[in-house]
Amino acid sequence: MIQTHENSTADSRIAVGIVVENSHQDWAETVQSARRMTPHLFLLDISNGHAAIRDKTLPLTRKVSVNSCEDIGDAKNTLIDAIENEFDFDWLLWINAGEVFDEATLPLFSDFLEKEAERDSLYVMVLHRLFHRDRSRHDLDEESIDPRLMPLKKGLRFEGAVCPTLFSAAGRLMIQLNAAPGRILAFVDEQETGLRHERAERMLKLLKKLEKQGISPADESLLLRGECQSEQGDYKAARRDFEKVIEKTTKPNIRLEAYYRLWETFAFAPVAPNDMTKVLLAGIDHFPVDMQLLTF
Repeated sequence: MIQTHENSTADSRIAVGIVVENSHQDWAETVQSARRMTPHLFLLDISNGHAAIRDKTLPLTRKVSVNSCEDIGDAKNTLIDAIENEFDFDWLLWINAGEVFDEATLPLFSDFLEKEAERDSLYVMVLHRLFHRDRSRHDLDEESIDPRLMPLKKGLRFEGAVCPTLFSAAGRLMIQLNAAPGRILAFVDEQETGLRHERAERMLKLLKKLEKQGISPADESLLLRGECQSEQGDYKAARRDFEKVIEKTTKPNIRLEAYYRLWETFAFAPVAPNDMTKVLLAGIDHFPVDMQLLTF
């Protein structure tokens, strides 16, 4: 049974966009969790029809399907356009199928929207990835921040075919980046493997398409291509991309990430000890502390 929320001013100001990428994802729990925050739920189906509506009783305001989706940013923009053209919400909160809001987030978030949220800000939230359904275990959990709450404003759209982001548009519109309270919980299980593989396959197709159009991959795109090739088990090709990133990038954070990803490939497809030593020593020249930590 779906638990509903108490009516509040915040309910009428916010919509939730739920992104479904493939048929492996169970998004019924996500809908139930979002429903406790607001009744205005929009499902973005980019699974090419594979994620059929399994429970037609789920309370969705609208379902938007984008077939042959290569650019997730464009797909999200399609949903933003549909919401802005027909509704009058102030905010759109993004959540992926399989994610839920932490219990403590619901009362915090409602109060935040009513009293603190500023329309000239894009808000990040904590994404907590759990590797156990037993929520009392935290030994392998990971946390990161991700921009999830966006003001609905003309011109604020995702940009970038490979790594879609709101940051470029937010910068032009003088929209600041701030933090919203609460956490989003993402459960990582055996379904995650299939989902990552599908994402990797879709991203590699998009990168090939862009290269045919004469668009050379930027450092971030080259790093992403290497990660996708690793996901598909093509570790030699992945290493070539990581090595290219290390050689050409001028961004320290991108170079460090490339070293990390390159080192990870050795666990799945070992190389000669001398080759590993060369990578480690070269990395230590740039990042003495970080690279030495990899050897522990």
